[in-house]
Amino acid sequence: MREYDDQFDPLLESAIRNYQQNYNLNVTGTLDPDTVNQMMMPRCGVKGCCQYNYNKFRIIGASISSFGENAKADTVIGFHHGDHGDGLPFDGPKGVVAHAFTAVDGRIHYDADEKWSLLKDPARDEMDLETIAVHEIGHVIGLDHSSEKESVIFATIGFGTIKRKFAFR
Repeated sequence: MREYDDQFDPLLESAIRNYQQNYNLNVTGTLDPDTVNQMMMPRCGVKGCCQYNYNKFRIIGASISSFGENAKADTVIGFHHGDHGDGLPFDGPKGVVAHAFTAVDGRIHYDADEKWSLLKDPARDEMDLETIAVHEIGHVIGLDHSSEKESVIFATIGFGTIKRKFAFR
């Protein structure tokens, strides 16, 4: 049995290099401050995507009005706490803020424990709901995460950050 220590082995160094490359960081293979800061950012919980295209939406969930509850919807949007039955439990504030499934499944889930904002300028401790919605809808229509930090489909985002040029209002 191997004794565990705090030394990097080649497998861990390779994983860190891969992470740094995916997030356009300086590829060092070490947990430098930029890498650690990136790892601590709020993030999307999507693991992979496929391409499909559907156009019907139904909104359900905490403090959200329902539209056409009896109609079949291709995409269902909801706010959930912790383990909500899809195998991807939320971890509370400041971790995974949302995740989505391909349009074949069509669910978009938001972490109800986050502070969400629909304001033009969200506060530094709030997530911009419209930005995250655009990101998650991107997954539903088949987009995977981008390695471009300015992209709305980049896997992490800071609180108070807006990455949208339009409003749903």
